[in-house]
Amino acid sequence: NSEVEAALSVLQDDTGNACLYQQNGILMHHSRIFLDIYSFIFLCLNNLYKSLINLKIEIYISDVTRNSLQLWINDLSRDSYMKAGLNEGNLTVINSETIKQEHSIFIQALNTLIDYSKVLLPKAIDVPTHISQLKDILSLSVYSSMKDSYSYQIPWLCLDSIINELFKSIDPDLTINLGSLVRNLNNNLSLEDKKIALYQLLNFSLLTYV
Repeated sequence: NSEVEAALSVLQDDTGNACLYQQNGILMHHSRIFLDIYSFIFLCLNNLYKSLINLKIEIYISDVTRNSLQLWINDLSRDSYMKAGLNEGNLTVINSETIKQEHSIFIQALNTLIDYSKVLLPKAIDVPTHISQLKDILSLSVYSSMKDSYSYQIPWLCLDSIINELFKSIDPDLTINLGSLVRNLNNNLSLEDKKIALYQLLNFSLLTYV
């Protein structure tokens, strides 16, 4: 699935995820959060999703996001899965056994958070022109999350600082301060779970500690 692959390529690239350190949402306390595919994967990569569940924070996703994630998981879970590519000039082959050995923890995290999340269908209401004009620019998951967040009035965790600023100009109370959220979730992780977060920080500069 291209949206999941795109999110992983950004979040596991220290240049690509630099925008996370500039995100400046408004809300500092969180009881309900709307996630797009980027923020969903972000929370699974660094194990922070466990704190979401332990703290009983309500999580919402669009049907577009759920379907994209499920298709990607189903594809990787096939026994016949195989993907070949070049890595620094060397041929690499990833098959179902590689997936089980290297990605099983991440896939389990995705499945757990999908099961915990509430999937919302689009509401048939008018949204601000500033949102509807972005339909052909944003990915399907990001656009549906922005629109549904506004429609249902559930704060959206947007990782992209530019898109977040645009959304903040429409409804600032629907934007979440990423640093505050990460700090709160990290404080509720066990020492063992923090090891994965630290790995992501050291290897990909992924925001896990603030």
